[in-house]
Amino acid sequence: MTSGFFDIIGNPHFDERYRGVARERLAVLSQRMRAVSERLDAVYVDMQTHPTGREESVWSSDGIHLNARGQAVLGTEIIRALGARLGNN
Repeated sequence: MTSGFFDIIGNPHFDERYRGVARERLAVLSQRMRAVSERLDAVYVDMQTHPTGREESVWSSDGIHLNARGQAVLGTEIIRALGARLGNN
């Protein structure tokens, strides 16, 4: 089980000067994680394009991490992906 990262662009606490480069690097990292997951037949959850990642309400005030709501969204998507893999959609 792996996942990509939410798009940092929705994080109001992340320093504006670094958003562009962080967004690009997180996108590349997410793509690489997807490739490894596919190679190993692991479950991958694409959070890079998840619409919630663009909302302020999922980000912690530290500018880096998800808050409880963000963790809940990620957890929900993980459960959905595992259910789909097991045929329990």
